[in-house]
Amino acid sequence: DAYKIAKGFSKRFPDSPLVPDALYLLGSTYQEAKEYPKSIEVFTTFLENHQDHRLAARTLFLRGFNHNYMNDPIQARMDFENFIASYPDNDLFEEARLWRALTFFTERDYDTAFMALDELAQSVKSDRLEPEIAYHKAATLYAKRDYESALTAINDYLKAYPLHTRIDQARVLLG
Repeated sequence: DAYKIAKGFSKRFPDSPLVPDALYLLGSTYQEAKEYPKSIEVFTTFLENHQDHRLAARTLFLRGFNHNYMNDPIQARMDFENFIASYPDNDLFEEARLWRALTFFTERDYDTAFMALDELAQSVKSDRLEPEIAYHKAATLYAKRDYESALTAINDYLKAYPLHTRIDQARVLLG
């Protein structure tokens, strides 16, 4: 298995600058193959041994992402909160805040999810994230059974982002 080879290499050559990159690439490869437990294991090894490496922030973010895919919102949130606290200047900072908010949605804590999304919406100025936040706010209102507010939010989303990738999902919420 590739992980055993990479781990063996890192034990034999602990000071090699190739080890962190190899672990990062291996974890990413497992993620792409949807082998999330293996990806988490590799990313954890990376973070335990190379927390000061240039890829440490991205590795922490991706580990949270993999926990999310494993339907483990508590572990995912822990990683995203750690990321937010540790890397406030990182280009994935706002995205980590979004994924943190979505962990509450996964746990059906819709009030906390909505508050986190609303707070995020006030501060994010990103063409990529703004439509995601708007969609998830609308979906959260729908999940809360606040149908009147959800209808308004969905229509606002559809009007503001007519070409966004979640447009069909938003239309489904309309019924």
